[in-house]
Amino acid sequence: KDVRYYRNIYFTEDTPRIHRFSSELEELTKRYFTFNSITEDTSGNYWLFLKTASLPMSRLFFYNTTTKKVKRFPTTNTMISHTFIYNDKQDRLWIFGAYGRNNCLLKLMNKEDGTELKQYRVPTGNFLREIEFIRSIHSDDRGVLFLATDMGLFRFEPEAPDSAKQWRKYQHNDNDSMSLAANSLWCVCPDPMEPKRYLWIGYTSKGFSRLEIATGKCIHYSEKDGLPNNVVYGILSDKFNNLWLSTNKGLSCFSPSTKSFLNFVAEDGLQGDEFNHLEFKKLKTGELYFGGVSGYTIFKPE
Repeated sequence: KDVRYYRNIYFTEDTPRIHRFSSELEELTKRYFTFNSITEDTSGNYWLFLKTASLPMSRLFFYNTTTKKVKRFPTTNTMISHTFIYNDKQDRLWIFGAYGRNNCLLKLMNKEDGTELKQYRVPTGNFLREIEFIRSIHSDDRGVLFLATDMGLFRFEPEAPDSAKQWRKYQHNDNDSMSLAANSLWCVCPDPMEPKRYLWIGYTSKGFSRLEIATGKCIHYSEKDGLPNNVVYGILSDKFNNLWLSTNKGLSCFSPSTKSFLNFVAEDGLQGDEFNHLEFKKLKTGELYFGGVSGYTIFKPE
């Protein structure tokens, strides 16, 4: 659910590992383009939110992996500069859109007819619409969403009884060394041992941190601790409770219990040293997938 491509027609699956979409969907990718445009639901089907390059036109699509058929929903004619689509653990479909300065909306969608069920204004403040705002989303078992963004980590609880408490922002504070190391994030990953208590945050240039959800306090890790590079695109956990981090200088396996690193580079069999953001996924087989500039790497942690 974390692997997304730019205009590509391939997507990682378990069997086969690379799934080629139908020719019908392939044609759609030629007429539309977008970033972060695809998400997998709990049934293994895909939802796509695509837009045109020049016209204020976007459209939601549903792709059934069993029938290979595409369902088209009505076109919307609103200019959207940045979008993100996500299917959470409760099988709810969310679409984020930046509709101009300080006008960012998170919409809960009706999967039957593609209409909007409810919308929530994201408290972005002075947001520039040219910026790719959301980079990664994690949802917990209670339906709470954690958004890794260019402005810090946003916690969103749709079912909060008090609407004023729906949102909480975790951000960097120059006067607090235990706050986020920076506001520009690439990814968020639940802790393999205590997912209700801790999250792991990957930064665009500051390494990664363990964040305590209740207090917002962080423990930071970077190159000085053994990380090969401070650009952390993706973080995935394995069945041994280790964390795997993709960077600009290979993959790193981090043990939270011993705080030790084991680093791998292209000479060890990776697609290359440089990886990409948005391209990481844990498969149902337990294998881990990371995409990079020279291809992709799939492996069994053991």
